[in-house]
Amino acid sequence: MTTTNTNTVVCISGMHRSGTSLFANWLQSCGLVIGDGNLNGPTPANPKGNWEDADFTALHKSALLRIDPDSKGWQTAEPGRLRFSESERETALAYVQKRNQKFKSWGWKDPRSLLFLDEWLSLVPDLKIVLTWRPADEVVNSLLRRAERRKDVDNAQISSSMAMRLWQTHNELARAYKRAYPKNVLLFPLAYVIENDAATIKRINEAFTLELKYSPIATLYDEKALASSKTPIWLNVSTRFMYSNLERELASISDTNDIAQSGKTGSPSRT
Repeated sequence: MTTTNTNTVVCISGMHRSGTSLFANWLQSCGLVIGDGNLNGPTPANPKGNWEDADFTALHKSALLRIDPDSKGWQTAEPGRLRFSESERETALAYVQKRNQKFKSWGWKDPRSLLFLDEWLSLVPDLKIVLTWRPADEVVNSLLRRAERRKDVDNAQISSSMAMRLWQTHNELARAYKRAYPKNVLLFPLAYVIENDAATIKRINEAFTLELKYSPIATLYDEKALASSKTPIWLNVSTRFMYSNLERELASISDTNDIAQSGKTGSPSRT
């Protein structure tokens, strides 16, 4: 089961709390159709909206809960490259075909997509993929802060060890897919996108043969939402070294021109 038409389909993904919502919101403002009129609404953690197509998110959550009943639909100890059941594959294909009939170019955003990219690539062989990443300490601290703010919401609760494991799993997958599909996968550090949005949209247009119109990303994000601790307390020296190595690898294969010279490998250091 695959699609065989000339639509341009874009998947936006990355680890949770890595700017995927901002990226999807921004691409929509530049002219890419995101969702089919059924985007999930704002949440306390994302007051400007998650920009997630409710159909795709529900599919991923259901598949994750089937594979790992303790995952809460988003955090799982299972290894990456997860598989859909046959019925889930049929549902996924139906979603793609429905949107292809309505839109020449469109996309969806969901961090969980990274775990199922093999499935999506089998259904949409020419799938275009945009991945974003942030340093481990920023993402883990963001997840822990969210859990602290929302103690009454079980789904938001996460341990520091699980948060670290999720960061590693998602970003190892991002590295693997970028290396395996360099022409169809674009990988960006969030900070680079924020500070080089015009260059980023130009790169996306060139790589994916799109005609998106530039719109400033600065009008769409809240600096406070991206704030990160300058002194993370959850990493010991050996763990910090391990994640620093992966961050350096991600920086080296990211689709940026000046990232090596600028030294910026993640989100802006704001407090």
